[in-house]
Amino acid sequence: MSIELVMTDGIFALDGGEWEVTNNIWIVGDDREVIVFDAAHDHQTIVEAIAGRRVTGIVLTHGHNDHINAAVPLRDAVDAPILLLSEQPIDTADDIVRYRLMATVYSVAFIDALASAARARRVEGIPVHLKIDTGMQRVGVQVDEVAGVQAALEAQHPALLLVGVFTHLALADEPDDDFTTVQLSRFDAALVNMFGSACWCTQRTRRVRWPIRLHGVLSFERGLRSTASRRVTESTRCATTSDRRCR
Repeated sequence: MSIELVMTDGIFALDGGEWEVTNNIWIVGDDREVIVFDAAHDHQTIVEAIAGRRVTGIVLTHGHNDHINAAVPLRDAVDAPILLLSEQPIDTADDIVRYRLMATVYSVAFIDALASAARARRVEGIPVHLKIDTGMQRVGVQVDEVAGVQAALEAQHPALLLVGVFTHLALADEPDDDFTTVQLSRFDAALVNMFGSACWCTQRTRRVRWPIRLHGVLSFERGLRSTASRRVTESTRCATTSDRRCR
């Protein structure tokens, strides 16, 4: 596995101010296929760095303009899904449907807004990922609230389609810390409660060194393509409702 850095220049805009910035784009994969983390300013520079490899996903770590403004043209150039790694404000739901983005969800209010936007545009099967907070205490649905969010997703089918579940490991770069094991146990328990012991699968990813910006477990396409990171290393598990095979 390789980690490649691409840098692009452009404007960062926030709260009425604008600044010239240089952004990092990370391309992670091998000589056949990659995942792109963030898509800033100039999609053609990123396409050239991809160099003909298959892109399995474009992951946007957050919503600042200088992390997302090349995502749609990059998607159109390489034919890959765009995953928003955190739940977005409710007023962005229509744009998510309009631009065919893959949303992360963890609140009933956002799920309902996204489903309403899908119905308004007469679209079905908007793919979403559920993020579970197993102890990072940043974003995600709490473990004891997963059932309610799952019920909300099921109620909005076929407008929304759950295609992946992930969590963020807080201390996986500290192998002697037991909290990663605690988080994985909580994640496993949540998956069993969601899908039943016969309807989910787990897979430990290889331990790899990744940049500090990256985190999470991502699943794309026909089931599961899991990628994990958090500063240095993570050992992760992942689940899907659409395919019982782990690859």
